[in-house]
Amino acid sequence: MVPPDEGGGGDGNSSGNGSDGVIGRADYPACAPSLLGTPYVASQGGRMLVVGATKAKGWSADRSLAECGREVDAGRYAAEASAAAAALSAAASSSGGSNGKGGGVSAAIAALWVVSLVARLLLALLNGVKENQAVGGGGKRGPDLKTLIKESQTAKRSALTKEDMAAHHALFLTTLKGHADAINGVAWSPDGRLLASACDDLTLRVFDMHDVTSKDPKFRFVRTNQAPLACGFGNNPNELVAVIRDIPDQARLVLFSPTKGKGAAVAFEAQWETPKALDKEQLMEAVVVPASATGAGVAILLSPKKFGRVLRLSDGKPLAVFEPNSLGNHALAVSAGGRFFAVASFTADVKVWEVEWGRDGFKGVQRAMDLKGHSRKVMSAAISPDGTRAATVSEDGSLRVWKLDVRYTLKEDPKTLMVVPLASLGLKEGQTFEKLAWGLDGTIAAVHGQHIHFVDSGSGRLLETLHAHEGPISCLTWAPALLDVGGGRRAAVLASCSGDRRVRVWRSPKAAEE
Repeated sequence: MVPPDEGGGGDGNSSGNGSDGVIGRADYPACAPSLLGTPYVASQGGRMLVVGATKAKGWSADRSLAECGREVDAGRYAAEASAAAAALSAAASSSGGSNGKGGGVSAAIAALWVVSLVARLLLALLNGVKENQAVGGGGKRGPDLKTLIKESQTAKRSALTKEDMAAHHALFLTTLKGHADAINGVAWSPDGRLLASACDDLTLRVFDMHDVTSKDPKFRFVRTNQAPLACGFGNNPNELVAVIRDIPDQARLVLFSPTKGKGAAVAFEAQWETPKALDKEQLMEAVVVPASATGAGVAILLSPKKFGRVLRLSDGKPLAVFEPNSLGNHALAVSAGGRFFAVASFTADVKVWEVEWGRDGFKGVQRAMDLKGHSRKVMSAAISPDGTRAATVSEDGSLRVWKLDVRYTLKEDPKTLMVVPLASLGLKEGQTFEKLAWGLDGTIAAVHGQHIHFVDSGSGRLLETLHAHEGPISCLTWAPALLDVGGGRRAAVLASCSGDRRVRVWRSPKAAEE
């Protein structure tokens, strides 16, 4: 038995007299030929055989698959019933002249078959109605080809992750992956060739940033027994300093130095530890400043509600305590050499201290000046790398730029150089910047949620706004030196991190303007 569509001969409308011929072809619904091929009915030795179909050739895009399949089932059963009835009629006429029992038996069998086919037809129609009701569409037609194409394109667009979108931004340089949990802090080495990260996965990582455009930079890691909250580099560029969360939620300052491990591997060991670096207080923010020409290295830690402390990097010894005397502290800003640091707090004034060094070493921490001018509490602050300027943001809806290089020892007050409405920097009423960082080229990076706003410190002009992360940004810091960003250009480079388990590196928008 060979179907006519596959080389068996016959046009489907002629009756076959041979022992293996086609005696009829059923009329299927419009979508049936494309779904199951051309149906046929065959006979062998005068006996009825099962209705079949050629190999499937696809399905019609303008009909849903389930609906089309139900039509084919119903059409097939109807065709079988029609063919069987014709065969029954032929069998009855051929056996009408004889009274043999064989003819009667054949007619009875054919009659039973017709009844079974009719029952199958009714059952198929009933199942089709039930399926339409179950779908909830009330028998509605399925999506057409245009709708299916649109849904496919939408799925492809949604598959484009926000990380891919960030990678296509003009300021994007690279993403530092491998973190398994939220990242609490990042810090550059003094020469800008290394970048450290502190992650809640109990790991400190140090990335090689000789090429800031590398998509897979090498890194070393240090395991900690509790989550690191902040990090920085020691007086030796190979040393790593971290503030570790102790139990119950206290701050422990640790310095790690590299040692030779097994084979050629490099391991890190704790050289000293200072438990309860803030007594029983939690850590709100910490900045590590390696030794420089202006003084020995220090770590400056601030608690969220009370005091802060300055500790020496060489041995972890506490040097001084400073008290903002406020109901709450919001931000800590430190100049590049560690000479000045400021605290933004619940009050409208920002207090600035100076770390003094002499020939014999540390002399003390003295209150240098207050930045007065805001009318409501100050949420964030930043000091320029050279220590001559500062920026503050308040809930009064303004960003202020200050001149710090005044004769404060003679009680000369710092001066306000510029007041910029936050509305002109892309924020809505009631919004403010949670973090500020001042770059070498005079660009201020301001954080609001997941976004970074780049502001020109000289004009107050908004340079660029980018969606940097998929979670609130926990830390951002500029490299202490201009770095090669490709194309023979050097630019200020910013690193940011978030709870999205990513450290991302950006170049200053001023590099694109030059």
